[in-house]
Amino acid sequence: MSAASQIFLKRLEKPPETEHEWKTAILEDWRNLGGAPEELTNDKKLVMSVLRKDGLALQYVSWDLREDFDIIFEAVRQNWRAMDYVPSEMLGNREIVLEGIKQNWQALLRGAEELRGDKELIWEAVRRDGSGQALTYANKELYSDRKLMFEAVRLNGLLFEYASDELRATKELAKVAVTKNGLTLGMTPYELRADRELVLLAVRDNYCALDYASEELKGDVDIVQEALNQSGLALQFVAEKLKHNKRFVMQAVKENWKALDFACDELKADRELMKEADKQRRSRNKLSSGDFAKPAPRPLS
Repeated sequence: MSAASQIFLKRLEKPPETEHEWKTAILEDWRNLGGAPEELTNDKKLVMSVLRKDGLALQYVSWDLREDFDIIFEAVRQNWRAMDYVPSEMLGNREIVLEGIKQNWQALLRGAEELRGDKELIWEAVRRDGSGQALTYANKELYSDRKLMFEAVRLNGLLFEYASDELRATKELAKVAVTKNGLTLGMTPYELRADRELVLLAVRDNYCALDYASEELKGDVDIVQEALNQSGLALQFVAEKLKHNKRFVMQAVKENWKALDFACDELKADRELMKEADKQRRSRNKLSSGDFAKPAPRPLS
């Protein structure tokens, strides 16, 4: 008797003696298939019944039946992890791999390498994943597929990184990307970083995107204002002329006292700005330490 048989028969009060007893035991607990006679592990009707309960039972199915599409499909349909027990030649079947991906994108990694160029499979994996990791396993030619990349970037702006150079140069895709994640502006060609509409969208999402804007747009009052509304630290990214503008520097300092570090040398020494920075610093320190006067207790009646 094999080790597998001994392990699984321990689950039974009495080892089965007849075929009927074996089938009853197997249908009660699919793991008993691991100790069953070979003719039962090769019984398609019985095996199908077991697989409908748990696809992982495929590991105990005869190798002959593992070449049967219906058997493999049923196992994967019930539990995508059954792909770990699928013969390599069956892992090249796109229907089987697609069925696994519909449950978990990592089924793509169990499938044959050539299937990673299948647009439908990759899209399903990307849709299930959502984080972008699935797209990194696609064949590179798919990164030029306009429809796939638009859908991928809509799910996760950072997937813009994988788009072909040609697609990353299109304003339409770049708009989708920067709306999702402003920092993807840094992945666009310089011509798009000079596009006012695109830069404004990026900065609205993340003020740090201003760092990637063209020099001209770093001096655009509306764009800079959008960035400063989020954080005074945006002053580090603005055009040099605005670092000499006391109104902008004051706004930045009021939002974050450390912004004064990014002003021009002349304004760094401005007494009014220094006073405001010190005021904001003290306020921040009190806030972080909780050093505020407690309200006086209400008098007892």
